[in-house]
Amino acid sequence: MAPSQPPAPQRVRSKRPYEELQHSQRSVRRKLGREALAEIGVPANALCNHQPTAASMLPLATAERKKIRDIKAMHIPCEQKIVQCKKQLAHTHGTQTAAFTLPTTGAGENTRVGAFVTDPLRLVRFVTAGSPFVAVGGDKGSDFTKLGITYCRKNRQKFLPLLVYEGDDDYAGLHELRTPNLTCFTGDSPMFDHIFAVLQHVIDSNECSFLNGDWPFISTILTHKGHNAFYPCPICIVERSFLLYEESYRRPNDGNSLHPSSTHTPFLTIPSDRIVPTPLHLYLGISNRIIFNALAEMFSEEQVLAAVKSVKSKHSAGCGGLSDLYSLNGPEIRRFIKRKLANNLVVSNSMAARLRRAFKANRDKMQTWLEKLHEFLLVSKQKKKVWDVAELWKFRQLLDDIYNHWQKTTGDRPFPKLHMLRHAVEFAEKHHILGAASEAQIESFHFRFNSLYEVRHRNMSLNPKERVRRCLADSVLSLVPSSAHNEIPSAAHALLALTAPQPQQAA
Repeated sequence: MAPSQPPAPQRVRSKRPYEELQHSQRSVRRKLGREALAEIGVPANALCNHQPTAASMLPLATAERKKIRDIKAMHIPCEQKIVQCKKQLAHTHGTQTAAFTLPTTGAGENTRVGAFVTDPLRLVRFVTAGSPFVAVGGDKGSDFTKLGITYCRKNRQKFLPLLVYEGDDDYAGLHELRTPNLTCFTGDSPMFDHIFAVLQHVIDSNECSFLNGDWPFISTILTHKGHNAFYPCPICIVERSFLLYEESYRRPNDGNSLHPSSTHTPFLTIPSDRIVPTPLHLYLGISNRIIFNALAEMFSEEQVLAAVKSVKSKHSAGCGGLSDLYSLNGPEIRRFIKRKLANNLVVSNSMAARLRRAFKANRDKMQTWLEKLHEFLLVSKQKKKVWDVAELWKFRQLLDDIYNHWQKTTGDRPFPKLHMLRHAVEFAEKHHILGAASEAQIESFHFRFNSLYEVRHRNMSLNPKERVRRCLADSVLSLVPSSAHNEIPSAAHALLALTAPQPQQAA
């Protein structure tokens, strides 16, 4: 009997690529793919090449979405779905906004406008969920003052605006927001009479809540006299003549107002140890003081101006800040430090050898101070959210070094921001964060708001109330979609292989 032959291997028929199929055949191929995914428990919407959701398209302007629709290969939701998504977020997450008009105080004064979130409490609860802290703050940029919440999500610092108005951030401007029926809240927030009641509730209901902003804003919120007062610090009661000394923190009964408490009451109350000591402005103020005062006094002014000119940014007209005229901004100071321009300053040969050695030693020490101030006041915000013991010890050593050698090294008298550096160290030691809760994101929001106001909604110039409201609405909606819909897992790319054409096996 002849031996049995082994069965020939089955030949698997290869499938044509998806692009070569007709319309009905593509439908069948997609159906088979969904069935294959269902067998292993993966939903079909987990694929990465699906149509983007309406919520993910909210940060884009209507004109930008229209340009994307002109590309036939890209499919995004229609405007009706996006409008429906905005209405749904307004109901579920409190993103609805409204506008108001501030009362005029003088005969020739123009009408000023503003906008606010109608349900700020619900919006804050949703957006800041999971954040290790919240910081109430605000600032004026260009013609508008913004009030809101700084928080951290996925290791990124963000600022949520709750109210924007045209005016200054002084006492008179902020006091106008207390006008009855100016901001009528709805949803979860109708029990609050004004925005400061909402912000005070946020502070009282969260143990890890802080107050941030620049020095004038913090002084105004607390009705403090300011940095030019005999007691310039809003955190402690140090005298102006003893700025390098340590004093006790302010208490509620300490007098700090220009006017009696019956006429000028604080907008917010918070313990002094929960006030963020303006790390961004400390970095800018102390660094500019070293560059323009100490180095310019020690070396020739021409050398310092030439070094400053080499790091200056070239902004378009009207697109820069006050630092374009008076000082260096953050990126410019960073370039000055990175290039070690202080070490390039040359001592005059006409000086005695002893003076030349002293000037070089002071120059090197100031360069070291600039590098460490950048590391502890700014880089720590991105590198580490929680300070460890070694970093806190190094920060304290830097403070002692600056305080012990400031006048001898720079020849300059202590100034209020140098005193605030002590509170920065104390804040980091107590809360183990500093840069993460800084006012940096508020300053960045000014550029974002100005772009919306001057470019995207310039067509609403004849309706300033609606123009401001739309700018606030776009700013709020750009923060909500990141958590309003589920993100697509990157591992879903591998699932596309389930419906890919199979290679033909050899016979």
